[in-house]
Amino acid sequence: MHRVNLDSILVKQSEALFKIDIISREVLAVIAKQGPLTVYELIKNVRTKKASRPSVHRRLHGEGKFVGLLGNDFLRICKLRRFKKIKGVWKKFYGLTFKGLLASLSNMRLEETYLGRPFFNDIQQRCGGQEIRDLAEGYIKAELALWMQLHLEFKIFLTHLKSSEDWYRISRSSLFNLYPYKLVKNENGSPKIATDFSDETRNLRKTLGIQGNILIEKLNILEPKLCNALKYEVGDWPLYMRFLQEFGKEALDRQLESDRPLGEPVFFTKLSSASLTTTM
Repeated sequence: MHRVNLDSILVKQSEALFKIDIISREVLAVIAKQGPLTVYELIKNVRTKKASRPSVHRRLHGEGKFVGLLGNDFLRICKLRRFKKIKGVWKKFYGLTFKGLLASLSNMRLEETYLGRPFFNDIQQRCGGQEIRDLAEGYIKAELALWMQLHLEFKIFLTHLKSSEDWYRISRSSLFNLYPYKLVKNENGSPKIATDFSDETRNLRKTLGIQGNILIEKLNILEPKLCNALKYEVGDWPLYMRFLQEFGKEALDRQLESDRPLGEPVFFTKLSSASLTTTM
C-alpha cells in the first residue's frame, strides 16, 4: 500500500482551496479548537498580533477586501444567549459550518476539532475498541483528501461555495465516479476526455479504496444492528457529525438504531466496479 500522510495533505489542500487571510484562518482555528465563541472570546484567543475587535469584525462580516466568514458559509450563528448585565442584549456564538471545518484543517487535524472529537469518540464507544475508530478516521480523511484533490485537479476553488455540506454529500459520488476521466480542452477549444490525473490523485484513490475495503470487512463481522449503525455513521459522516453536535448523544443513538436512519452511507472501495459501494 502506498503510504501517504493524510493530515499533511489536508493542510495543503485546505490552504489552496480556501483563499482567506491569516487572521480569518486563526479565527476558524480558535473556534475549531474551543467550540462556538462570542466575538469577545475570539479576540481574547486569536494570537495573531494584528487581530483586534475591528479586524475580527471585518473578517466576520466581509468588510473591505476581506472574505466574510458568515456570508460565505464558513461560520454560522449557532446559538444566542441573553446578556445578563444589559437588558435586551443577546450574545451571539459563532460556530463552524462544514466548510469552516474544512478550512480549519489548515491549522489542525480533523479529530482535534470540537466537531471531530465527540464524533470519533462516539464511534470508539459504539464499537468498544480503538481499531475501528482508527480505521474510520483514516477512511474519512482519505475520502475527504480525494474529494479536495479532485477540486484542485478541476480548478474548482471553494472560497465562495455555499451549502457546503450538501455539495460534499452530493458531489462525492459524482466526482469519484469520474475517475480516471476528466474533461480537458483540445487545441480548438472543444472538450475531450483525458486520463492524465496527477500522481497525488492516483495515490489518494488507491489509499481510499484499500481503506474502504478494510473498514467494510471489519464492520461486516460485527453484530448486524451495530454494523448497520456504524455504516450509516461513517458512510454519511458529515450528516452525523453535525447531528451529534446539534442534538446530542441520545438523539444520535435513537436515530442510528431506528429502522430507517437518516442519510445514505456511501463507501469508496477498491473492488467496486463503479468505484463506490452504497451500503443500506
